[in-house]
Amino acid sequence: MLIFDDMLIFGTDLEEIEKTKCFLSSKFSMKDIEETDVMLGIKIILYLSQSHYIEKVLGRFNYKDCSPVATPFVLTYKLTCNSGRPIIQIEYARVIGCLIYA
Repeated sequence: MLIFDDMLIFGTDLEEIEKTKCFLSSKFSMKDIEETDVMLGIKIILYLSQSHYIEKVLGRFNYKDCSPVATPFVLTYKLTCNSGRPIIQIEYARVIGCLIYA
């Protein structure tokens, strides 16, 4: 005799989730409590994070050791005309493109 205490089924395809629940209920006595936010006394919090992608981008462009700030530049920084260094401009455009993706 098998006894399951609690089980969670995660997925993005609701039809497949329903098929799985139907199969399990045909083999075991079970109660479907639908959605839950606590299991075995543990609060379940799901969130999405792109921190892995951002760290990968920072590493790719050698900015891994940079410190986070609230603004992308110092507010008192004086902007100057383009220095004409196209390689720096291309790298900057690549970094911005990667960050826009995020």
